[in-house]
Amino acid sequence: MTIRIRLLYYLMLFAFCIIIPFAIMVAFISVTKVDDEVGLSLTLIPSFLVVQFAFGLFFLKQDLLKKLILDTFSTLLSFGLFMLLFKLKIFTTRVDSFGLFDLVLYNFLAGLIVWETCFHVSKKYG
Repeated sequence: MTIRIRLLYYLMLFAFCIIIPFAIMVAFISVTKVDDEVGLSLTLIPSFLVVQFAFGLFFLKQDLLKKLILDTFSTLLSFGLFMLLFKLKIFTTRVDSFGLFDLVLYNFLAGLIVWETCFHVSKKYG
């Protein structure tokens, strides 16, 4: 996989990080009729896991069993790194009052680190 193709994949990851959490949140709030803040708090973390898992299905180029195992492991690793970045509060953008955009960027940054590492490890060790 060339650097240009990987950059397109990471652009897709960034789009996933923005679109999927908002789509899941809006659908959840519409269906359950809960308050916006409650819907946000209930759907945010699961939607970040969905983003990383869905991206892994597109990004990894192994057979199905290897892909599922590696995708699950990388998703959990990405989530752990996301939580670490969130705890450390490396940066704040102050774009919105909830800090949701910061969380999206933390998720993207964690995914970028984990998936690029995964790419290089799988390239080296097959």
